[in-house]
Amino acid sequence: MLEISNILIIVNTDSGKKNSLKIWNNLKLTKNINSLYNCELILTSSYEEMYSYFMKNKEEINNKHYKFIMFISGDGTIYRYINMDLSLSSLENVPIFHYPAGSGNGFYRSITNEMSLKNIDDYVDCIIRDNHNIKKMDLMNILMSSGDNPRDSVKAFLSVTWGMIADVDIETEDYRWMGYFRFVYGVIMSIIKKRGYYGTLKYKAEDGEDKVIEGNFILFLANNLSHITHNSNASPHSKSDDGYIFISYILAPVSRCELLKIMLNFDNGTYINHSKVKYVKTKGFSLEKSDGKIVIDGELIDNSINKIDVEIESKSLRFVSN
Repeated sequence: MLEISNILIIVNTDSGKKNSLKIWNNLKLTKNINSLYNCELILTSSYEEMYSYFMKNKEEINNKHYKFIMFISGDGTIYRYINMDLSLSSLENVPIFHYPAGSGNGFYRSITNEMSLKNIDDYVDCIIRDNHNIKKMDLMNILMSSGDNPRDSVKAFLSVTWGMIADVDIETEDYRWMGYFRFVYGVIMSIIKKRGYYGTLKYKAEDGEDKVIEGNFILFLANNLSHITHNSNASPHSKSDDGYIFISYILAPVSRCELLKIMLNFDNGTYINHSKVKYVKTKGFSLEKSDGKIVIDGELIDNSINKIDVEIESKSLRFVSN
């Protein structure tokens, strides 16, 4: 008799429209997934709960071998997971499968875009039919500092934002029930307000030249993957394992009319062709800001952090592919 593989299912019931548990129950009903795998379910509404589960069940988890971890959640849950200090050998290098249940779902959209998969059913079928492969994704290693004092480091799979996109992400948190349309509303409000933040960007260009950009930034976006939300192709040239970070930025002056034209082309990625948008490729950068929010993978970092140093970490995260 063939041994049934173990998989870990992490369901964040607070993600997006809060329908993650319904999605899981539907998967059991329509895809019969719990008869194909030994499914260990973690129901959580917070990152603290998720961490607590791992710590309470540490010995039991370490005695198992998991084929993959399925996240029925948004991007933030995956970000928190990869940055948890779990010290669980059984979970090291276990691939991730993302079933999108958040507002943005950039992880899912980016990798399925690379796989040329049309919908979630095609992705789920990869594991149902057991004909999936495992690929490796780059990560961004981010050192955060307050003044001259290094504070902490985190890993990110998706993006670093500051300025307009960061403001939209954080200031629409209370509208997660709207799904993707929270971002549409947020963009409209941000264009009306048109805030700029002073800072300095340093990076090494492809030709090896050190670049320093100083000024009033309206938008800053550093991408590891192509899509920051399901409908936003923020970095059309990005691939999950290309070894590069693609940075988009807009400096003042820029009119509201120009910003509107840019954002109307954000979803299809052609916004990078606008004359006010700079789109550059690098393996690392530093950003020092005087004010404004820095957001990593959709999660707000401590406002006392005024500088980040970012480097690409090649092929560090395993995920389920077709």
